[in-house]
Amino acid sequence: MKYLSEFLEYLKVVKKHSDNTIINYRVDILEFNDFMKGKILEISKEDVNDYLNYMYEMNASKSTISRKLSSLRTFYNYLVSNGIVSTNYFSLVKNPRKDKNLPRYVNDSDIDKMFMIPDTRKPIGQRNLVIIRMLYATGVRVSELVNIKIGKKWERRTSKAYFDCTNYYFEIDLPNEDRQFGPSKEERHLPIIGQALLLDEDQIPLGMSLYPGNESEKPKIRENIERLKERFDISSKIVQVADKGLNCARNIYAASIEAKDGYIFSKSVHGKNLSKVEKEWILLDNDSNIWHEVK
Repeated sequence: MKYLSEFLEYLKVVKKHSDNTIINYRVDILEFNDFMKGKILEISKEDVNDYLNYMYEMNASKSTISRKLSSLRTFYNYLVSNGIVSTNYFSLVKNPRKDKNLPRYVNDSDIDKMFMIPDTRKPIGQRNLVIIRMLYATGVRVSELVNIKIGKKWERRTSKAYFDCTNYYFEIDLPNEDRQFGPSKEERHLPIIGQALLLDEDQIPLGMSLYPGNESEKPKIRENIERLKERFDISSKIVQVADKGLNCARNIYAASIEAKDGYIFSKSVHGKNLSKVEKEWILLDNDSNIWHEVK
């Protein structure tokens, strides 16, 4: 199949997918090609629904069905972008919902075995046992436990604090839990997870929280700031540092009016979003618009 070979080469050269991932794509596409009896470029919405029903009849697991649908969705996106077919019918089909399992727990005997792992004849073993017991007895987060140690060695200055959001990419083909497909400035079609980070006056991290990558940062910013302020008992001003993706009227109003916080939002110098006054200020040749590092 000419188009399949070109698509697999695209995955290897452009997308930089691993050999195992490319093999999975090839198998999934060839299986659908067999189902369509070679007429893979002449499919309809009914064919896609028939194939989905066929996989359920074959007792395929939900994770397997999701992987095959994602493979075919990506393949037909490639065909549409290259003008080979006009419609990607797989984009109209949602992956089956993943089964929600009860959380796994550790029984008492395993907890007792864990307490016996540190070698308490050595100082580091005694320290590790205290850490394990504190985590078990209090339910404190690891980041909070680390901050206790930092707070004893260095004074944590929180007369003002800083907050920012960022994303992390995962080299996986299918979304899983909080790792979901979301907006990407780099146009990387990989699952991502969002991170909200709070730093003290010296830019030393105080704590962080994670949120699904398919959820917008804009409504998350205030929610995460308030949660982190409450967790670390911070009543001082929070300076929000964010790119233009969070530069919206609602967040600026929430930061400056509702919370009386500060903000540093970037703006592009191109396009129509920059006012005449701002453009003139950028072009000024004097000390008033030069960045001075503050330590």
